[in-house]
Amino acid sequence: MAGMENIEDYILGETEEEITLETSDHSRAISIQMINKCRRDLDIVSRDLDPCIYDTSEMLDAIKKLALRSRLSRIRILVLQPETLKSRGHRMLDLSERLSSFIKIRRVGKEHSSFNSAMLLVDECGFVRRPHSDRFEGRANFKDRKTVSDMQGEFDLLWNHSQKDPNFRRLSL
Repeated sequence: MAGMENIEDYILGETEEEITLETSDHSRAISIQMINKCRRDLDIVSRDLDPCIYDTSEMLDAIKKLALRSRLSRIRILVLQPETLKSRGHRMLDLSERLSSFIKIRRVGKEHSSFNSAMLLVDECGFVRRPHSDRFEGRANFKDRKTVSDMQGEFDLLWNHSQKDPNFRRLSL
């Protein structure tokens, strides 16, 4: 496992080291570092946007900065269990509402409801992948275009079959 003390040394598009992830803290730190280095495109698939990773101030700040960095920023998020996300509450929903031109959240289509991985793809070169979305073990790499290309094809298939979900709409009274 890459040491937590040298995460700042990882450079998107340059550092080719395979990183083994074992804990939620490590997954969150690597993900935030990758998003902080992202220039434009971020794609995420998660069962319920793991609160210990995605519902933290540091993560939300990184995603907000990415969205505001360029008018070409594109953030796409796929969720398998939107009901859980909405009932528990999640600050990512509020952020996506405020930055709806940049952040899109959708539900994975019914034909892919058995999909059980979690992944984060950054600028066609960096990734975080957890083979089981309910566990934090996985791997990451800041420069692996081949793997990201394969995973991007998987994400795009899921996105193209995804649907908007009423759980992600805010009701104004």
